[in-house]
Amino acid sequence: MAMPWTSSRRSFGAGMVSMLLWPRAAVADAPPRTFNVRDYGASPTASAPANTRAFQRASAALTQASGGTLLVPPGRYRVGTQRIAAGRGQGYAAQGQPIIHIENCALPVSIHGTGATLVAADGLRFGAFDPVTGAVHNPKLPFYDLDFRADAYRMIDVRNCRAAVTISGIELDGNADHYVLGGPWGDTGRQVEAIGIMLDRNTGGVVVENVRSHDHGLDGIMVAHAGLTAKSPRYPVTLRNVVCDRNGRQGLSWVGGTQLTAIGCRFTRTGRGRFQSAPGSGVDIEAEESVCRNGRFVDCTFSDNVGVGFLASTGDVADIHVERCRMIGTTSWSSWSYKPRIRFDDCLFVGSVVNAFPSPDPTQATQFHRCRFTDDPKLSPTGKAYHQFLADLGGGSTNVLFDDCDFIAVGADKALPWTPSDTHYNNCRFRQAGKKLAYTRGVFTGTCMFRTAGDVDFYGSKIKGSMTLNGRLLGRNS
Repeated sequence: MAMPWTSSRRSFGAGMVSMLLWPRAAVADAPPRTFNVRDYGASPTASAPANTRAFQRASAALTQASGGTLLVPPGRYRVGTQRIAAGRGQGYAAQGQPIIHIENCALPVSIHGTGATLVAADGLRFGAFDPVTGAVHNPKLPFYDLDFRADAYRMIDVRNCRAAVTISGIELDGNADHYVLGGPWGDTGRQVEAIGIMLDRNTGGVVVENVRSHDHGLDGIMVAHAGLTAKSPRYPVTLRNVVCDRNGRQGLSWVGGTQLTAIGCRFTRTGRGRFQSAPGSGVDIEAEESVCRNGRFVDCTFSDNVGVGFLASTGDVADIHVERCRMIGTTSWSSWSYKPRIRFDDCLFVGSVVNAFPSPDPTQATQFHRCRFTDDPKLSPTGKAYHQFLADLGGGSTNVLFDDCDFIAVGADKALPWTPSDTHYNNCRFRQAGKKLAYTRGVFTGTCMFRTAGDVDFYGSKIKGSMTLNGRLLGRNS
């Protein structure tokens, strides 16, 4: 799960902010300025400490001007330094220093990478360490002692900005395989910070486009906005053509916000590096001290994550629309959507779907329209598809709707969905090549067709439309 927004999480940000409390200039009417990081000493040939200081100076200058463009010319910039504790009582074992940190701007902000790459330095500490000896500490979990916590970095941290924010054309390489890896910290795994992009409480609209954020110890991107309710204004965050690959905990953690749109993005291979922390999802929608509302994912891919591809199971989450997306679960579920008013249109699911949201009110229950569910190995990057059933809704599926969907089980050991009898199927088609017993029960309306080499347990089902099993018409019973 995502880290709780306790003092442990805020303390890292507070430490970063305290180092950047530069005097603020009055907001002028002049056009926003451009701040080229090369003018502040950044260079592809410079050391990580030198580049980190250069990015700090450029970010502070932009923040003092209350907006502008931070320009990062082409090149590969090593970044990342840590303050190492000298003993107990400092609230950290290692404290990551700010890199690009921008806050409280009233004018538009643009971070423009022009093909640049920021890569974390080798040897950053990540996890739990003894603050006195510096040795790796391996506690029994849960463990929340801040004195033992080693955070690595937030590469880009933008917060509390009131005008438009754009982040574009940059690669963020967390270099996680070359951390000095500490012990676990938090509730599971290493719930400490190594984040590509952190967006927190921005109200003027944020666009992240043409960005690749990968190999971070925690998340590729985190979007947060504490204190919101379902009645709060919409503060849009848009991700366009963003790749979050091979991060330790999540590709994207959305822990608060009233509007998030992802278009043409890829959230892949979370947890496939040197280490991983739960939940290991492509995307985790998990409201913390806030709500998550009005999410939209279009033409996105969630593939080969060690955990669930698309996960919405915790906190005050609702009103999510997923369109033309591909969810491929190789070692875990492709989708887990146990929150109200989540709808999938024209999506592909490879590997089993689990825990859709049931409700006595059909408008609240999860809906799937024109979707395809399969275990076809040709559609999986590893040739594997998780679980024996194409869907497993044994946890409850009252009024969950599959409308005009196709279910195609091709493996000899795979079967059609396992669903209770209050699941709704309308105009759906089912094919199963193997002889495994299927438990596809539900309320069947419209025209539904089954072709299978095995048997199907329809116990408790209601047939209200035209339904055939291997060409044989089954009589209506309701």
